Amino acid sequence: MADLKGKVALVTGASSGIGRAVALRLASDGARVVACDLSKIANRGGYESDADKTTVDLINAKCGDAIFVQCDVSNKAQVQNAFKVALDKYGHLDIVCNIAGNARGSAKVHERTDTEFEAVMNVTFVGTWYCCQEAGRIMLAQGTGGKIVNTSSIAAFRGCGGQPAYCAAKAAVAGLTREMAVDYGPYGINVNAVAPGWTRTSMQRFNRQEEREAAYIADTPSGRLGEARDIANAVAFLVSSDADYVNGHELVVDGGNTIVWDSYSKLDAKK
Repeated sequence: MADLKGKVALVTGASSGIGRAVALRLASDGARVVACDLSKIANRGGYESDADKTTVDLINAKCGDAIFVQCDVSNKAQVQNAFKVALDKYGHLDIVCNIAGNARGSAKVHERTDTEFEAVMNVTFVGTWYCCQEAGRIMLAQGTGGKIVNTSSIAAFRGCGGQPAYCAAKAAVAGLTREMAVDYGPYGINVNAVAPGWTRTSMQRFNRQEEREAAYIADTPSGRLGEARDIANAVAFLVSSDADYVNGHELVVDGGNTIVWDSYSKLDAKK
């Protein structure tokens, strides 16, 4: 476990899924957590065993220190307010984890409406942009460095059928991460990304789910889907002092799925 005592972490998408797991992990490592999301309540259809309890309630029940701030990351004013609340409450900010994102049902580019495209881009990329703006400004002013972790995806560098907006948004997040590492690294601010594979969250529930899951697992050396805690563990490393010399990196957390030449694995499966 990392030693994050005395650190303040702001986490978006903190009520459900990966964001919730990240907030809980950082709190268990000693960080004070500003949990940001549209609602305190976890999304329906997720895999949280304690979905009846909020992230903040779980942290504070274990003698942690956390507050909730309602925030739509696609709204710049709400993002600015969330960061202001964090500073007003705790006086400084050391860690920002941009986890919030969304997707839409399967459709090709020519079938996708502009409204659907913008809904994905505005949360998944523009929301990350807004949070990075605030994080960069605050951390530079503090002059004590910091850690920013964005959420990319294996969809950033692989085609994901029927998800053109999601793939584009995640690729943009990955590019922003690398660029920010160049600009902010000299000031002791590390900017990295995690790139999850298929992780069991409410957002990853698709039609024909069992068939899709089986196909993914068959091409994954670890032989299972990801859990939110798997991603949270990677984030915990990136925000720790152990990762002080890791900058501009996109850490893939997918059980090895992207290393498989799946045409061969499909042939092997038929033997």
